[in-house]
Amino acid sequence: MHHSTVETILSQTNSEIELLLCCARTKIEPEKADHIRELLAKNINWGKLIEMAQQQRVLPLLYSSLSRNFSDVVPKEILSKLRLDFLAQTRRSLLLSGELVRLLNLFAEAKISVLPFKGPVLAASAYGNLSLRQFSDLDILVHPQDVEKAKQVFVSQGYSQKIERIEVTEAQKAAFVRSQSIYKLVREAAYPFIHPETELVVELHWGVMPNYFSFPIDCEALWQDLEPVTIAGKSVPNLSPENMLLMLAGHGTKDCWTNLARICDVAELIRSYPQLNWEKLLEQARIKGGQRILFFGFDTSTKYFGNCFT
Repeated sequence: MHHSTVETILSQTNSEIELLLCCARTKIEPEKADHIRELLAKNINWGKLIEMAQQQRVLPLLYSSLSRNFSDVVPKEILSKLRLDFLAQTRRSLLLSGELVRLLNLFAEAKISVLPFKGPVLAASAYGNLSLRQFSDLDILVHPQDVEKAKQVFVSQGYSQKIERIEVTEAQKAAFVRSQSIYKLVREAAYPFIHPETELVVELHWGVMPNYFSFPIDCEALWQDLEPVTIAGKSVPNLSPENMLLMLAGHGTKDCWTNLARICDVAELIRSYPQLNWEKLLEQARIKGGQRILFFGFDTSTKYFGNCFT
């Protein structure tokens, strides 16, 4: 199925898209707030706006901006609808965050080094609030030599591997799970696991970028440059902001920037880390042959969310 890029969608200028762009951020400047009030005075198609916010995965930001700053001009029934959706997403985010902490403790007991990325760690570090970033699963990186041990941790907790895109028999699936070397042939450099009771999905990675994608990120080097973040009172390892930006630019490009949330991630991360080492970041991109990938992410972020670099 064809997926439109976010730029294709946002090029269709109308009040709903403009309002969504103005609200999909954690900080609203006075001038932007005035413009939002002008937009809210128009005949907004609220059903269309809420549907777009859900599709673009920025509904928490829309609700937060409207409820904190414009509750006097937004219809009460709309705020109530947004609040219910926001609370449902928040419960999901907290459930995933709690599961992340639980899994990290289990990996520590098994003496397996793990590095979470995206998901709750990005929400905490870039947005400053777990409830403001919409995420639906967890991503955990391990060293390649620890893939099999990490698989056993998931299996011991009732998780099962999701085998997607191909039909396999139960015997074939069991052989796939038992294999200690087949991971080297997995294009996405990740195994997705799902828990049958909670339906939580956790992706076990041994690379942050797929093997087929021409933007190599040295995973071993990532472990040497960490900046911990606190989640549920626990200090959790996290990518440095420079490496996080490289990863976000790579993933955004790989997925053709299909939703607004990916651009928000770039903008909010830059806004949250004014001390970013730009010289180091640009040099890493140059070495990896990914300057255009990085610049496109910056340019798109600036286009929709203004200058986040000052």
